[in-house]
Amino acid sequence: MAAESEPSSSSIELVESTKPERKIESGIIYLSTIPPTMNVKTIRQFFSKFGQTGNIFLKPNPRTSKKSMYYFTEGWIEFKNKKIAKRVASSLHNTQVGGKRRHKYYDSLWNIKYLHKFRWIHLNERLAHEKATHDQRMRAEIAQVKRETNHYVKSVETSKRLKRLETRIRKEGKEWKDTPSTEIRQIEIKDVVNDNNNNAGAADMCLLANIFSTK
Repeated sequence: MAAESEPSSSSIELVESTKPERKIESGIIYLSTIPPTMNVKTIRQFFSKFGQTGNIFLKPNPRTSKKSMYYFTEGWIEFKNKKIAKRVASSLHNTQVGGKRRHKYYDSLWNIKYLHKFRWIHLNERLAHEKATHDQRMRAEIAQVKRETNHYVKSVETSKRLKRLETRIRKEGKEWKDTPSTEIRQIEIKDVVNDNNNNAGAADMCLLANIFSTK
């Protein structure tokens, strides 16, 4: 019986090289609060001690004033390895930030949660939706302000026009409070007609002057 031949080293290397490498998935943790005076730079410096970080986004605080130390309200941190992200969330949650005592965030506590099956594209979609909603609300508010402004301008113009009519009617010896609205409207229409006639008459005079000046 013939002895079985052992596989060569080259065939072993070929089998090993064709085995697909397992891709390391990234993971994202969520910070529900951002310690005072911390920003993207300090956050990255702190969390990079535990593993390689990727994208970081901190949501700005819209009510931040010069005296306020809370520049951001919440944040998302991406780790290149989701196992590290899980470990960071479980070990640091509800623990003291620490660092140097002179830092404003020394006594603050971390509030961290690992987001299962959450990808950075999901955050981009959420931020895009929030921006679209905000822009739509702003457009609605601007349109409302324009309507109110136009209404105010019309009210002022109407008030001035009625004041002029009141002066006219009082000069004619009539009482303003007893003047019906229909009469006021007739006076307004008469003024418009007179203005149009005056403009037309001026145009006719200008035309005649041009005709006779050619002779």
